[in-house]
Amino acid sequence: MAQHIYIFLISLFLLHAPCNAIRNNENFAAQTKKTKLIEIHLPNTKSPGSVLIKSNKIKTALDIALFAILGKSCNTNELNKLTNKDKEFLKQGLIAWDNDETISIPQSGYLGSGPCFAYYINQYEKFKERREEEAKEKIAYAIKLTSELLPYIPVDPVEETTIPLINNLQDAEIPMIGLTARDPIMTNGTLQSQLKRLNLDFTKTSPFKYKNEDHIASFFPVFNLGYYTDGWLFLKAQQNKGEALKRIITLYETFKGKLPTYIIFVDDLEKNVKDVQHAMQEIGIFCVGIVYTATQPYVEAFDARKLRHELFRRAGKIAKQLDKMENPSDGSSSDESLHMNLKTKEECEKLLKMLDLMSVALLPPTDSPLVSHPSSPHKQKRLKEF
Repeated sequence: MAQHIYIFLISLFLLHAPCNAIRNNENFAAQTKKTKLIEIHLPNTKSPGSVLIKSNKIKTALDIALFAILGKSCNTNELNKLTNKDKEFLKQGLIAWDNDETISIPQSGYLGSGPCFAYYINQYEKFKERREEEAKEKIAYAIKLTSELLPYIPVDPVEETTIPLINNLQDAEIPMIGLTARDPIMTNGTLQSQLKRLNLDFTKTSPFKYKNEDHIASFFPVFNLGYYTDGWLFLKAQQNKGEALKRIITLYETFKGKLPTYIIFVDDLEKNVKDVQHAMQEIGIFCVGIVYTATQPYVEAFDARKLRHELFRRAGKIAKQLDKMENPSDGSSSDESLHMNLKTKEECEKLLKMLDLMSVALLPPTDSPLVSHPSSPHKQKRLKEF
């Protein structure tokens, strides 16, 4: 194995894999970059070894990851051509996927995106020392509002090839789970309203599929991890993904009778990937980490002003759509630019109210009447209306 990885190291440093624009999003245009091999740690008596890859092309990254695991060239689109021995070996591992900016991305704007959720956390961290309870209340309120909005925020796969590649891996019966930093309150909106539309289903190859998944899910609250369902673990805010995955692996061993032979972890944040690799080293599992950079320009372009502007822009368009519904003679009531799947007057009115509340919730604590006066009649009226 060590010899294969050494050859892999020499060849990969010479590899250049240019990538075209990933998808059409008004907020970013993915630039052509090179796939890079960042780090390799060879297996030895004290460590199982690891490989860290940075790429903005998911197929290239997965091909390299499988090369590192099998020690031979491998095409993710042609897994059926592998030998039976290699196929069986791949079934003994586990692939874990992040969601936001890795598998999916909003069709338009930032609402419901990873940078949006990160902004909530940053606001809490910024104000918690001076106004911890108020900041905690505000982040919980913003997350609750976002969870209600998720059914109206359709997503696209980051690359057109993403879902077909995942399907190929599932057809090869490679165990797979999702590991997302979305709050557990967002479970239904994420799985039923967003990922289901992408025809993404991790229950098919969940490592707990052939056991009682409800039973395995019952362990997660005990471990204070979050909420597990349908092949996805929804972590609580600021949970370390490496520690979370290590505990999942403990359960995997309990139900499968052994540890996975390898781990592939895909995430757009390098910190998360390194956290997972460190955790896997502690329990002796070879780990290939993929830092997926396709959406990096989109993430880097985020700022709070854009998010607030987006809320006002969406509200304005919904108001226009509502006018069209009330006055059909003025033209069609559909507005594809919204990307929110609004079909009825009631939905428009509900969304207008939620966007209004969200615009207040995103203000810093010192600027928001919802937080500055936590027991005020104004706040109670707004919460009651919601």
